Amino acid sequence: MYIRTGLVIRYLYMFEIIRKNIGKFIILWLIILIVSFAVLSLLGLVPEEEKDVIIKETPSVESLDEKLANISIALPQRVVIDEIGVDININNPQSRNIDVLDVSLNAGVVRYPSSGLLGQKTNMLLFGHSSHLPIVRNRSYKAFNDLEDLEIGSKVSIFSGTHQFIYIVKSAEEANAENALVIFESDKREITLSTCNSFGNLDDRFIVKADLVDVREI
Repeated sequence: MYIRTGLVIRYLYMFEIIRKNIGKFIILWLIILIVSFAVLSLLGLVPEEEKDVIIKETPSVESLDEKLANISIALPQRVVIDEIGVDININNPQSRNIDVLDVSLNAGVVRYPSSGLLGQKTNMLLFGHSSHLPIVRNRSYKAFNDLEDLEIGSKVSIFSGTHQFIYIVKSAEEANAENALVIFESDKREITLSTCNSFGNLDDRFIVKADLVDVREI
């Protein structure tokens, strides 16, 4: 009986010590746990959580020169300017005779024969009629209607048989035919759009210049 009573007293004494120092035991236990985890991490013995690895491929951005390197030089076939409702075919006469050019104007927009082609690093001149008469039977007579409404930043699309060439307007101004000098050998991929009543006249006209910014396959 004495022995059992002594054991009980010892257990009670131990529990009393633990009760009084419970805070110290918890802190010591946490310190031991953190130090152990740090040591195991340094040794690479802590299992890592599995994560789904997603590899995102950065799409390559092909430059304009790289695109054009794989495209043959081509004649323009159609011009579209959504901002002013233009969507009409482009004629490519071989002669620079004024009468020939005037006849071509009756069937759409005309590319001046000695100006640039699509894909060339030079200037392409496109000219077309404009008319604000209430009744116009031939739509070619209003091919470039509202050209004067274009602003810097407007988009102009020229189509070949296989690609869309996208231009952005850089200037738009009114000029007299005597002063409206167009330089073809500009060393830039650009277009010049012009309105006229007849190719040889001296009336005021509107001149729009735009730079090539992109080419897309159609």
